[in-house]
Amino acid sequence: MMSSNAVIYTRVSTDEQGKGFSLPTQLEACRKHAVDRGYVVVAEYTEDYTGSVLDRPELTRLRDMVASGAIQTVVVYDMDRMSRKAAHQMYLEEEFKKAGVAIDYVIGDYTDSPEGTLHKQIRAVIAEYEREKIKERTLRGKRGRAQAGSVLVGRVAPYGYDYDRGERSGSLRINEDEAAIVRQIFHWYVNGDETGKPLGRLAIANRLSQVAAPTKNDLTGFRKAKKGYGIWSKSTVGRMLTSEVYAGTWYYNRHQRTSRTTSRARDRRDWIPVNVPAIIDRELWDAAQQRAHDNRINSPRNTKHDYLMRGRLRCADCGLLFRARTEPRGKVKGYYSCGGQKIEHSVDFQNKPCHRSLRQEDVDDRVWERIKTVLLNPALLTDSMRQKQAEISQERQLKAQHQANIDKQLDLNRAQQGKLLRTYLADNTLISETVFASEMTRLRDDATRLEQERDLLAQDMTTSEDVSDETIKQVEDFCENVRKGIEAFTFADKLAVVEILNITGIVYRGVTRTDDTIVLSGFMPDTEVDSSAIAATTCS
Repeated sequence: MMSSNAVIYTRVSTDEQGKGFSLPTQLEACRKHAVDRGYVVVAEYTEDYTGSVLDRPELTRLRDMVASGAIQTVVVYDMDRMSRKAAHQMYLEEEFKKAGVAIDYVIGDYTDSPEGTLHKQIRAVIAEYEREKIKERTLRGKRGRAQAGSVLVGRVAPYGYDYDRGERSGSLRINEDEAAIVRQIFHWYVNGDETGKPLGRLAIANRLSQVAAPTKNDLTGFRKAKKGYGIWSKSTVGRMLTSEVYAGTWYYNRHQRTSRTTSRARDRRDWIPVNVPAIIDRELWDAAQQRAHDNRINSPRNTKHDYLMRGRLRCADCGLLFRARTEPRGKVKGYYSCGGQKIEHSVDFQNKPCHRSLRQEDVDDRVWERIKTVLLNPALLTDSMRQKQAEISQERQLKAQHQANIDKQLDLNRAQQGKLLRTYLADNTLISETVFASEMTRLRDDATRLEQERDLLAQDMTTSEDVSDETIKQVEDFCENVRKGIEAFTFADKLAVVEILNITGIVYRGVTRTDDTIVLSGFMPDTEVDSSAIAATTCS
């Protein structure tokens, strides 16, 4: 009988070390199994990686080996070493079978029969269930430690700190050498250099690179620096300037992982704050955030005009913001241009992209006239704000009720999944394999849909603007103060009013350019700007 060429595959994730799944233990068992079966082992693939994804370096090499036709058998310690997801497990089984390669598990004797296939599928479902339990326990444990004041970071602490890792807790300790650079960065950004001129992120990065100040990667060697020792980037400086850890607060649960490489921000109410040693005082950190905010609002972005509605006009057709741009030909003029002008084709390649511009001077003048009318009649403004306050409160109550209903549906869904699995494992004659797989897939799809709906609802509740009684009182006082001097307002004064009232506009296209209209909204009654005065030439 001709001997079979075999490959050994072993896997362990970090949290499984020391629980009977160590790589040496698996390797020893797999090698003994191969000898007992008379296999000729031509390669061994081992990796420390999660079993919930298929995109694993060593598994990819194994699959390439299988596809090459050079082997006949893959030796694996147990099914969950190949994958902890039932769907992935079945997919790999089918892929290897088509290539004429058998998977021989050290633990478990699965015959090539319907009964053996069923046994493997049951084990795969159980493995996936165990993975979800491990994941849930791990996340719950981390959340509990964070709520108890423990800092949980990855392999590298934030710049300016060293990480003290305890058995059940962790903490940040200030690294004075790095902290001195952190303080210098914030000082340059807020107070300026030796001439008193505040430096931007790029200028700060250049200053640090000139003196070859070591980066975190330089100091730890965790990730090889791509540009050389002591080379700083604008993005690194930017992240440091917005990190609240330097003011004494580190947050856990800020992001939710959507895949191995991507994540999304959670609702700020879900963040868990942990007090840590502060490198700078809160006042300096707040000043840095204010400067960053002012820079975003007032950045010229290659324009030479003051744009009252910069970033506040949106096209009703394509949904994109209007861009503030300067036309240098002849007499310099400013325009608001629909962002859709940069889209060469629509999705279906039939609808024409938006081609329109509005004269900046005309738009700003008409918008300010509307705002001034409201400021001179405070009752219009406060009545509108109270109406919005009631509408927002009612809307939030409805969304909160909807969110609670979704949570109840999710609890019921999880209970149904558990009941289905227990029934199937107890007596598979009551439910066929096909019905079990179909029902489990349906329940999981329903759970995914409900979770997505709940996340969108939470995001909507977070982004809705609050209109508090305090805000209304502040606006009333503001209107009273500005009435006498409103005619002498500078552009900066007008811009401050637009920000306070949160004025935004939707531009609606008419039959002709002179029919275009802007509907303004914010902490004021919705109002329409006179369209005949704001039309401009079509952009090409």
